[in-house]
Amino acid sequence: MQRDRAVVFDVSSIDETETDLQAAVLLACWSYGFGTVNVANALADAGLEPRRHYFVVLDELWRALRAGKGMVDRVDALTRLNRSVGVGQVMISHTMSDLLALPAEEDRMKAQGFVERSGMVICGGLPASEMALLTKAIPLSRQEQQKLVSWQDPPAWDSRGVDVEPPGRGKFLIKVGGRPGIPVHIGLTSVEAKLNDTNKRWHDAPEGESLMAETPVDPPTAGDSA
Repeated sequence: MQRDRAVVFDVSSIDETETDLQAAVLLACWSYGFGTVNVANALADAGLEPRRHYFVVLDELWRALRAGKGMVDRVDALTRLNRSVGVGQVMISHTMSDLLALPAEEDRMKAQGFVERSGMVICGGLPASEMALLTKAIPLSRQEQQKLVSWQDPPAWDSRGVDVEPPGRGKFLIKVGGRPGIPVHIGLTSVEAKLNDTNKRWHDAPEGESLMAETPVDPPTAGDSA
């Protein structure tokens, strides 16, 4: 790691079934990354380097927490001590249910505390079943809950096969404590849209080709019903 550059640890090549390997790699990346932060802070304290503030983004939090024993405690410690080490932090997961699906009760309580202690919570579209869990951690008005649920709705039907944008794409609600939420819409440039296209394999199929293309279908004859 170069201490003056952004860095990403990409562990996507590890198979989903290799949970022990995932746990080991995540712990190694975690230790290495924060070890580097500690080195940077020590050098800055000695006047040998300029002071740098690091911003840590932990995506797919649910995977890290389930990867192995000790990960919940590592994340919990950072949420309590990040001010003292000069580190900002973002944790990203799909639902509150992800955080409460851990096998140990003490780990579930710690994971819920991540949301409760967050200075800012940003929510995208969520199913109605999540509202009871989410409102235990942050206050949401009925209108805010209805807005989040509406963003979860699927796109409208389109018989022409046109890719209709779902109602909640790019929409988020920013919550800071008990203040009213701020709805925002995130737009991507054409370059960003291509890089973040998670439906690429659907788009790569030749136009008009279906999954049943190799299965011949006999034409209907007189007397057949639709």
